[in-house]
Amino acid sequence: MSAEEHYAAVADRILTGQPVTDPRQGDPMPDPHFPAETPNPGAYHVGRSWTGTTLENNCPCPKAPCGLVDRAHPPACEQHGHTKTIRQSHRAEDCPGVRAQTAPTREVAR
Repeated sequence: MSAEEHYAAVADRILTGQPVTDPRQGDPMPDPHFPAETPNPGAYHVGRSWTGTTLENNCPCPKAPCGLVDRAHPPACEQHGHTKTIRQSHRAEDCPGVRAQTAPTREVAR
C-alpha cells in the first residue's frame, strides 16, 4: 500500500466515524510509513560534564560516535552508573557523531 492509499484509507475511516489511533498504540490499521518502534528504545548517550567529553575520554565504558558513554551497555566504571549525575545526554538515534559521519558533503566552487 502506498502512502497515498494509506492516508486515503485513514481519511475514509475518519469520515465514516471509525476510530483512528496512533499505530504505536495498537492501531488495527498501522501506517507502514511510520515505524511502530524506535530502534533500541531507551538507548542514550550520556556524559558527566556540562560540555565536552573530558571525563569520558579516560574511562573504560563503551563509547558512542559522539564520544559520550553508550548507555545501551552496562557501565564499566563507577562514574557512569545510574546513581551518578548525568549532565548531558541525547537519544542514540539523535547522535550528532553519527550525523557528522553520514552528513553529505558538497564541493565548494572556487
